[in-house]
Amino acid sequence: MELMSTTNQPLVSIVVITYNSSKFVVETLESTRAQTYQNIELIISDDCSTDNTIEICKEWIDQNEDRFVRIEIITSPKNTGIAANCNRGLAAVKGEWIKYIAGDDMLTTNCLQLNLEFTQRVPAARFVFSTRQIIEDNELVDRFNYSTFVNYSKRKQVKYILLSNQISATSSFIHSETLKILGSWDETFPMMEDYPMWVKALLKGHKIYGFNDLTCYYRIHNSNISLSSSKIFNEQFHKTLRKFYVRVLLKENSNKINFLNVIYVLYFLLISDLIILNKNRNNALNKWLLGTIELLKKIIQKYYSMIYDKNEKL
Repeated sequence: MELMSTTNQPLVSIVVITYNSSKFVVETLESTRAQTYQNIELIISDDCSTDNTIEICKEWIDQNEDRFVRIEIITSPKNTGIAANCNRGLAAVKGEWIKYIAGDDMLTTNCLQLNLEFTQRVPAARFVFSTRQIIEDNELVDRFNYSTFVNYSKRKQVKYILLSNQISATSSFIHSETLKILGSWDETFPMMEDYPMWVKALLKGHKIYGFNDLTCYYRIHNSNISLSSSKIFNEQFHKTLRKFYVRVLLKENSNKINFLNVIYVLYFLLISDLIILNKNRNNALNKWLLGTIELLKKIIQKYYSMIYDKNEKL
């Protein structure tokens, strides 16, 4: 594919988020170097890796620094979590658009080109998502796109993002100034940086946009933080999720439909309780939780549109 000229093209910041990424980070960096789009800065933000990730990155940069407008490596003296690591990268960017990529994932060669072409067609877009494909054991497996969710109205997007996270951070392409205006990534949720931001963006009136072209690869392996099977990790994650629901739905948006917000919070607290229990669903308590969850879901579905049609202009 022909390389795009840098003439009159916006600067795009690729932010590579690393933590003990030595096994795969070269593949990630190579995918940034191979972009058909040319006007790129590369930011590597590392969260206190204990392996040789930084040494590998520095060696790679020595051989490829001429490819980019600028390159910066950011390190941390302590491990702070994904949200803070993303924020350190965000603070360093100079580009109009920001493309985050984990240090074990990869971009397609035309990732930036496709995203920028979309933003030119849809000037209102500030949060753009596309198709990503999973790599597991070096095999390409399932694809995941956003065709249904991105075609919803803003009001309907709010409804469904509150029921569950409908989008994956892997393919995100975000207007950097908008991200900063919204308050950056919420560090009070250190291991769940993406979902609070999507909720916040929608509640602030930003529609989620997307297209179905493949732009990135998400790698599944034993060290994936988000895929950890550890019982302790899962309990900590869902306790964090409970905190998020209570704060966002009850405190930060207390002026919006209190009854519905309370129903949402009950719904999600019960879901997180069910996940934390992690027991056979034939268990009597699990059956009660499942039944109550379904009842609350029906209440949400019945009343949401009626109330929001009257009181919200999203």
